Amino acid sequence: MIINVMPHSLGGVEATTPEPKEGDTRISEKWMKLNSNGKIFLSTIGLHKFRLLTVAILMVLFQQSILAVESDIAPPPDDSDIQEVEQHANSDGTVYESMMLLVSVMQLLQRYYVEPAQVSYKRLVKSAMTGMLRELDPYSSYEAPKEHQERTVKFSGKIVGIGVVVVRAETGLKIVAIVDESPAERAGLKKGDIITAVDGMRLNKLSLTNAVNLLKGKPDTVVRLKIMRPNEAQSLIFDIRRKVIRHSSVPYNGIKVFSEDIGYIKLDIFTMQTGNDLDRALEQLEKQKIRGLILDVRNNPGGLLKAAVDVASRFLTTGSPVIITEGREANSKQAFTAVNCRKQLELPVIILINRYSASAAEIVAGCLRDSNRALLVGERSFGKGSVQRVYRLPNRGAVKFTIARYYTPKRLPIHEQGIGPDIEVTTSPPSPPPEKYLSFPPNAGKPQSGEALIDAQLRQALEKMREMIKAAGSCLKKSSKSKIGYNTWNFLTDNGKNRGR
Repeated sequence: MIINVMPHSLGGVEATTPEPKEGDTRISEKWMKLNSNGKIFLSTIGLHKFRLLTVAILMVLFQQSILAVESDIAPPPDDSDIQEVEQHANSDGTVYESMMLLVSVMQLLQRYYVEPAQVSYKRLVKSAMTGMLRELDPYSSYEAPKEHQERTVKFSGKIVGIGVVVVRAETGLKIVAIVDESPAERAGLKKGDIITAVDGMRLNKLSLTNAVNLLKGKPDTVVRLKIMRPNEAQSLIFDIRRKVIRHSSVPYNGIKVFSEDIGYIKLDIFTMQTGNDLDRALEQLEKQKIRGLILDVRNNPGGLLKAAVDVASRFLTTGSPVIITEGREANSKQAFTAVNCRKQLELPVIILINRYSASAAEIVAGCLRDSNRALLVGERSFGKGSVQRVYRLPNRGAVKFTIARYYTPKRLPIHEQGIGPDIEVTTSPPSPPPEKYLSFPPNAGKPQSGEALIDAQLRQALEKMREMIKAAGSCLKKSSKSKIGYNTWNFLTDNGKNRGR
């Protein structure tokens, strides 16, 4: 049920107003005594209407239209939950008193604020919701319709565009990779091309974000690009039709094989497509017969809880614990386990983390470390150990708020503590740019002289992986017919009982 919560019918508020005439519906004296100078009350709204308004505002936060969640922990509230809210509102005078205060302030601003355009009911309600959620914690928020749509697209793993990966150039955007079978590839764009203008707008003075946004749009719309190509005297013009592009969680240069058959995969984000993206990356590495894997989740802000479970499941036997969630609702207390999927149980794994690895990235790191399935190298992670649920509102915006905290399989907390590495390697600056240590295109084979560009954390991970492969001995030789048991890598914990804590 959708309820219009915008109080368009409310009248003005007076600082000192005569008592209502006999027959008028009155508001309780205790609600009217809001300041020492006199009584404030709504002149054109009665108690019954005010109650309806209060219930409407409360109900909108509990409606059934759940859109997308950072977890799939609990179902949306049913009608009994809404009735409970309504009953609570009818029985608790402090609810109305608080709501009366809010509406009274809105009325005062509507009547007296110097810039009338700044105090429309729509704007004031939005500001009230924004402030209300912001006061709870850094991860609870109100999302305006456009912001909510962008967030939904971000975690869907799909975007509308032309299918290019770009970096900032002096005169525009330099294309560093092109998505296979994308509109850009079909149109004939090439790696190294520089986009200098989009639909006639020059890009040299625009930020990277604003310039990239010009490439996006609605499906099947046409965008005109002005291209500067090396060894071409004149600029080239391309008219390209935008299409839905699947955005991989593995960046264009995030798959590599280093010396001694050590595979490397970088995960940028956790979306609905991340499990499949990881499978495709692992398939590429399997063809090169890797003997160890480095999974890089540095600077990964996280994403969907389900995606974290999917990633961890690739390295765990089905049914192994992945994460535990606990919240105030009974059905928010759950233990998530590894799902049945394509497995990589024999490969030794090292996970790279840093201070910007958060949320789903921390779930994967903590889970695989607790399961003696991976060694962690880098810095203590961010410490975002909470789960948010998102409810869609009638205006197509949404409210997002925390419903649970999560813990590693050994019940170690993550929130505000982070995951500590087994081998600590700090960097300065703390976040090396991806181009510095991801300098090779996908499928390039083994880097040769390029290993000089590897950052300190990755270098340490490579050295440790070589030790792990050597320690495993003949079991890890590509020619061996024997397979490594699931807990072969327990020796990783033998040298230290306080791993990363």
